[in-house]
Amino acid sequence: MAVDCLFKHAHLFTLAGEGVGYIPDGAVAVTGNRIIAVGDTNQVLADLAAAGNGVIKQEIDATHQALLPGLIDAHIHTQLGLLRGVAQDMHDWMMQGVLPYMLELKPRWQILSSQLTVMEALRAGTTTFGDFLVFPDPALMEFYLSSGIRVRPILPVFEIGPELLAGGKLYQLDDHMGQASYNEALRLYAEYHGAADGRIQCMMGPFAPDFISEKTLVKCKDAAAAKGLPIQMHTAQGDRETEQMEMRYKKRTIPYLDEHEYLDPEFTAVHMTMANNDEVHQVAEAGSKLVVCNGSIGLIDGMIPPAIPFQEAGGTVGLGSDQAAGNNNCNVFNEMKLTAFFGKMRNQDPTAMPADRALRMATIDGAKALGLEDEIGSLEVGKKADLILVDTRHPTLQPVIEAPFNLTANLVYAARGNEVSFVMIDGRVVFDDGKLQTMDEDAVIQEIRETVPSRRKKVGFM
Repeated sequence: MAVDCLFKHAHLFTLAGEGVGYIPDGAVAVTGNRIIAVGDTNQVLADLAAAGNGVIKQEIDATHQALLPGLIDAHIHTQLGLLRGVAQDMHDWMMQGVLPYMLELKPRWQILSSQLTVMEALRAGTTTFGDFLVFPDPALMEFYLSSGIRVRPILPVFEIGPELLAGGKLYQLDDHMGQASYNEALRLYAEYHGAADGRIQCMMGPFAPDFISEKTLVKCKDAAAAKGLPIQMHTAQGDRETEQMEMRYKKRTIPYLDEHEYLDPEFTAVHMTMANNDEVHQVAEAGSKLVVCNGSIGLIDGMIPPAIPFQEAGGTVGLGSDQAAGNNNCNVFNEMKLTAFFGKMRNQDPTAMPADRALRMATIDGAKALGLEDEIGSLEVGKKADLILVDTRHPTLQPVIEAPFNLTANLVYAARGNEVSFVMIDGRVVFDDGKLQTMDEDAVIQEIRETVPSRRKKVGFM
């Protein structure tokens, strides 16, 4: 069997097993879209020769490069990229800040938003996106296919009625909207789930427990179970939600979801900033996962998501950048750093949330949060070839010291994302030599500059 690509002499981080799986002179061999060999460079070369893998089509000397699994953004809204910076340093961010602009995004601007977001993220080493759709659109799915990214499109179901912006009042849920969004979610699932040799795999996305009726909540759960789809949901994400849940159901979010059998290994909660300690433990002990978006929640709410208590309860936590409208960037390196810092501040303990744990949250634990750990998240034989190279010759990553080993800490605390030099997804090169290979960046930026006005009013781009 020929080897399509051999990476050798890298600072290899496999993320397999415990820790980061560091090999100081490591190699990875790829055939098609799968990894066929991982290990010490000399051993991999010897094993390939012994197995009769005579032809190596491309060899990449990765000296001075850190070779890692592609980073995983387990919760992001790519369709909000054009709202970067419109609603910062304010209270009631969602209702009075971003939502009035979001509701006016034109369909073409939604695609431009996603293209802009993906361009930024790919350049910083993100290979997998848990993209929670705001506007269900086949055009977005087609963009996924052409861009080469790996995506878990989270298909939204919501019943947001006209009373949504009325603070302090019970939301008026729209049953017709709920049915229409549910039908559209199933249609997109039927057309795109499993596309591109499994690069596109859907999740069910009841948007939030306060945004849908009890009937629709049950219907989403039943559909997901019937089709074998995991569920991701914004959960216990703010006092607004808690207020709505107590007004409508006389319950807090977590007991309500437990009553409807949502808390299981197929469920991933996002945020949980308003969950109390008992609720955090309840979700973790049920086998559910959590995605935290520290950059977004820190900026929007000034709060620290419960990553540490969730992990202490035995749960798995992945990282998400959420969206440019509330985070101002879509960069998993940034999320690793903030997650580690917030953990230390929360516990007032510099040993809390160490760098190796943050790196795992951005890779293998993120894969677990999306139900993809058997395919991605670590560099192991048989897994998909989603990997990145990070150039340690950048000033931010110098010097590289072997004892005490400093590269893991510098990847988490010092790297900015611009050190990424190469990105491969599903065995296909999507970023190399400073250029995206699957997108025309100049054309996207030019269209944004020509079509998105520089002046905005409170309701939409005007």
